[in-house]
Amino acid sequence: MLQSVIAEAMKRRSSRIFTYLDNILTLNQVPTILQLEIQQVMKILQELGWMIAMDKSNINPTQIEEFLGLLWSTRAMAMQRATSQRMGLLQLLNHLKKLAKRKKHVKTRESASVIGEIQYTRAQFKRGTLFVKQIQKLMDKVIDKRHWNKWTQLSKSAIPDITWWISKLAHNQPQCFTKINKPKVLGLLSQVSTVRISSIPQVHGIL
Repeated sequence: MLQSVIAEAMKRRSSRIFTYLDNILTLNQVPTILQLEIQQVMKILQELGWMIAMDKSNINPTQIEEFLGLLWSTRAMAMQRATSQRMGLLQLLNHLKKLAKRKKHVKTRESASVIGEIQYTRAQFKRGTLFVKQIQKLMDKVIDKRHWNKWTQLSKSAIPDITWWISKLAHNQPQCFTKINKPKVLGLLSQVSTVRISSIPQVHGIL
């Protein structure tokens, strides 16, 4: 539903917009236009009954912004894992590595969380797909368990993949994306929810 609302809201507007669940990212090369169109989109969303949490939002144009756990820079045309999420994931990976060495069991909920974060982080590392096979097998076990409080046994065969991800996340080398002649300006509307949902939405903006 959100995507259809945003698509309608962005008609006849020059900014590009990307949505993921209740996260919205807009881009424009002109800061003043971006700021104006963000305000217009916010107004449309609010008129349709959506709420925007301004305290968790950034609607001021910027060229560096955290979006979906990644730090995006349109000045350097690169992205990398945000520090807070990266450190938390590193701790979990090191914990899983220790458990795998001893063939210990881990809660299904915990392993699913780590696997999801790794899969999501693959966008930053080109060769990441080559180092998820054993982790994917663990995911298959998680799916079979179904119940989040069940236990999943870790295998030593997953250690090389886990070690590779620990090394990459520790260095956190930025991944460059497609270059353009002029740095685009980003505007971010994040965590937008309907009034019926108890969680309060967010709005963010990037220059």
